[in-house]
Amino acid sequence: MQVFKLFFQIINKNKVSVFMTLFIAFSFSIIFVKSNGDQFVIQKADIAIVDKDQSESSKALIKYMAGNTNVKDIDEDMIEDALFYQDIEYVMYIPKGYEGQIKQNKEIALEKKQVPDSASAYIVDSYAESFTNTIRGYYAHGDVSIKEAVKKANKDLALEVSSENIVGEKTEPIHFYFNFLCYSFFCSLIWGIGAVMVSLNKVDIKRRNVVSPISNLKMNVQLSMGAGVLGVVLFVVSVIFAYVFFGDGMKATGSYLYILNLVALLFPCLGLSYLIGSAIKKAEAINGISNILCLGLAFLGGCFVPQSMLSDSVLMVSKFIPSYWFVNSNDRIYNLTSLDAKFVDPIFQNMAILIGFGILFFVLAILISKKTRKNVI
Repeated sequence: MQVFKLFFQIINKNKVSVFMTLFIAFSFSIIFVKSNGDQFVIQKADIAIVDKDQSESSKALIKYMAGNTNVKDIDEDMIEDALFYQDIEYVMYIPKGYEGQIKQNKEIALEKKQVPDSASAYIVDSYAESFTNTIRGYYAHGDVSIKEAVKKANKDLALEVSSENIVGEKTEPIHFYFNFLCYSFFCSLIWGIGAVMVSLNKVDIKRRNVVSPISNLKMNVQLSMGAGVLGVVLFVVSVIFAYVFFGDGMKATGSYLYILNLVALLFPCLGLSYLIGSAIKKAEAINGISNILCLGLAFLGGCFVPQSMLSDSVLMVSKFIPSYWFVNSNDRIYNLTSLDAKFVDPIFQNMAILIGFGILFFVLAILISKKTRKNVI
């Protein structure tokens, strides 16, 4: 395990550079929380509802929505203007026959209009769908009246929101912290692994390694193990900080998804770091490449600027980089209102894409390593 030990000897000499961005993430999080104090509150979407059914069920839906959103009383002919001037960001149309479809146990599609790129639209959708489906389920299978179904639905959904909703006080700084970790992980690992690879990529050392009893495969395995351990150390330190500093916010149902998403991020971080380290020959290049690449990934991916504020053209480009999928998952986690599969599955799909990026980077790194080894010989 000589190469494995050598890996951490080099890391020890560069420990300040490796852990600097991680300390920056911790510092920014502390400043962010202290400067905002207890100002974080649940943000309710401003919506309007047009009830064309005027039934007991539709009125119950409006009442439920009023408890979870800011329902504004706007004349139907003024709704388009309200949307245009963003006095509201969402309009729900309850169709005629809404209660009849519930009684017949049919799927109900509520019509809607929304402000383009509204971050709250799918949350409002989830409220309406959850309430409608719960009433429909109780009426179809519970042998109860509509009035009793409404009562049971309200009771169940009140419990669900209190236990599963991770949006609210003390979760915004957590969201900011995990988004910033994307920048920190890329910088730290590129610095650390890059420093090791540059040291081993010197011509004299590579030639000596070629004739050494350690095969190229064993060397790459030990280097990969060292990189993996470094990644795990960064991950563990970051998670411990989150639990210690954010306390109850990390105990909320759904917060574990932040941790799983961070695990998925390790794959592209390690893969890209190994790829860059395999291609770099001079130590001076690490600083420039790390700064440019990490800042580019952070800004394009939405680590510093929310993705909702990025233009469509920028978002189209950012889909080709791993940071976009990491931040997109964090945004979805932050806006979760329940752990239903339809809300959680896209998050796991994003994690799979991150792992795919990591595999691609590692394959490219191995190909470059083989090519440079032949050139040395």
